[in-house]
Amino acid sequence: MKKEILISILSLGFSICLDGAKKITIENNSDKPIITIARRFGCLGITEGEILTCKSETIEPKNSATLDIKYPYTSGYTLIVHQMNDQNQQLTYESKSKASHGDTVQFPENFYWKPPNFWISPHQELRLDQICQVGTHNSHVNLQEGFIYNQQIWSIKKQLNNGVRHFLLDFWEENGVAKLCHGTCKTLSLTARAGIPNKTVKSGLETIKNFLDNNPGEIVTLELENYLSAAKTYQEFQSVPGLENYILKKTDYEPMEHDGYWPTLAWFVKQEKRLIIFDTKGEDRYAFNTDRYMTRNMYGTLNVDKACTLRGSERSNRQLYQLNYFATVAIALAQNNSIAQLRQILATCQEKGIIIPGKTPNFLALDFTNLGEPFKYANMLNYSAAQKAGLLPDNSSEIKPE
Repeated sequence: MKKEILISILSLGFSICLDGAKKITIENNSDKPIITIARRFGCLGITEGEILTCKSETIEPKNSATLDIKYPYTSGYTLIVHQMNDQNQQLTYESKSKASHGDTVQFPENFYWKPPNFWISPHQELRLDQICQVGTHNSHVNLQEGFIYNQQIWSIKKQLNNGVRHFLLDFWEENGVAKLCHGTCKTLSLTARAGIPNKTVKSGLETIKNFLDNNPGEIVTLELENYLSAAKTYQEFQSVPGLENYILKKTDYEPMEHDGYWPTLAWFVKQEKRLIIFDTKGEDRYAFNTDRYMTRNMYGTLNVDKACTLRGSERSNRQLYQLNYFATVAIALAQNNSIAQLRQILATCQEKGIIIPGKTPNFLALDFTNLGEPFKYANMLNYSAAQKAGLLPDNSSEIKPE
């Protein structure tokens, strides 16, 4: 699909009528064509030839265009750039300073990136231990799939489609059938579902398999709270045709042979090993032991100090970190998943030595990811990681300050 950049100009201040056109020049220094759309107040009442018309104009890479302005504003213009990425998602950029008449503004050098609150795939040359994925605590305990008492709203399918890439799932057994339950399947879980039968593990895995089939560039991770035997669990993964082919196993890659570091996203995609499973049982046939490979802070509390205690024991060479922030009793508040709150937890956990300074979370384990800004936070971390790794052009945009 052709990648486009839509440039919008929102004028600020009060207009004063002057004769003669004024000009702002935009230089496209990127390697993609851009389309400029100049507009004021949604173009209401504006006709062609007046101030910043709605007429669009294509600017090819390494070219420029001049915008004519007949009714200048005293306070200048904030330039807003909309770019369509590879996933056909619209990204937004904002000029670092207001443009005045006669100015030449360069894209992307003179722009901030405003990370959106939807999932943007990280740079493929980043390692798994360098990126951040949005995760859902008790992913299966959601309203759309029958839980009246729930910790998520979206179904597993919708979570995948909306950008969740890390799933915390509980595997239980009911009458010989593996189920996705919350607490014992016959009591707590069935009550929470108001008597609606529990979903099977197989159905959940089929949803994940279909997503991987249809999204060949995406990587999914699972963290199991597993009440099945290792043999029974392995049978469940084998029961979905083709799913086992996606599973990363220690025979494919052993992080501890690389000081705990994981492969790049590009490696996972090339090897077609795009499902990574963590299980406290540590069964090598299908999973990595959660406590051996992942550092986690305490769960079940919204008290930041209490949350920033180590879950499990100290281990060396664990390069993955999961930030847990959810209460024992689910509380649906957007502020719990706000950038400010997530930053506070991370800073506190670093100060208390749960993780080393400078290390950012690889997984966010949260309730109600439809609320707050978890995807925006993950995008910010992933963009910063790509910049630190030298994977972005020298003239790439900085992140818009919060």
